[in-house]
Amino acid sequence: MSLSKMSMSGMSGMGMGSSSNSSAATCRMSMLWNWYIHDSCFLAKSWHINTGNKFAGSIIGIFFFAVAIEGLSLVQRMFDRWIVAHSNGKTLSGPLRIFFPSSTVHVTVWQQLIRAAMYSSFYLSATILMLIVMSFNGYAILFGFVGAWIGFFLFASDTYGTPSTGTGCCESR
Repeated sequence: MSLSKMSMSGMSGMGMGSSSNSSAATCRMSMLWNWYIHDSCFLAKSWHINTGNKFAGSIIGIFFFAVAIEGLSLVQRMFDRWIVAHSNGKTLSGPLRIFFPSSTVHVTVWQQLIRAAMYSSFYLSATILMLIVMSFNGYAILFGFVGAWIGFFLFASDTYGTPSTGTGCCESR
């Protein structure tokens, strides 16, 4: 079997007591760039696209998913700024000062747990988007990248920096 056109039709008979149905639609998978619309699958066999409407909905969903990832990144930066603004000048003390500059803001355990949860959500979302575009479907790749571009345009203007110092991340304005 050629790797350029793998079929998942052999997977249908793997359950106990089920029989293979030759009329059942199968996922068209390709390890090469493709423009498949009908019978394409993203992430799992359950995301099987067999109509134009399902494909359009999937592509629009991929676009907004990429935009939302950039929005989540903005929420992370806003939370970091909130921590800095409400730190009341508390900085690290003791042996940790060896590893961090004296201006490092002290973060509570709960704040760090929230930061870690937001980062994990961002990382998981970005990984899922990567797996979707690894279907090598040209439409999914195009709309994923356009969504990331629009999301960055909408949500990342705060990362450019301030005119006074040129640093951006966590300065209070």
